[in-house]
Amino acid sequence: MSTRRRSFVKAVTWETFSWFLTAIIAYLFSGNLGESSSLATACLILKIIFMFLHDRFWQTIKWGQ
Repeated sequence: MSTRRRSFVKAVTWETFSWFLTAIIAYLFSGNLGESSSLATACLILKIIFMFLHDRFWQTIKWGQ
């Protein structure tokens, strides 16, 4: 079973990578670096929170363990 700290670090490292991907895709669509960065940052914050909660929820499920 993962600790809360491990779940949080896992979420942050994945979402940091995801931030770059989101920023690149948003830039390709908008052509605006500022808008792309803002969108990617908003997504980053929300996705870290929801990935952490999702991972903690799955820690309570015994199926497949």
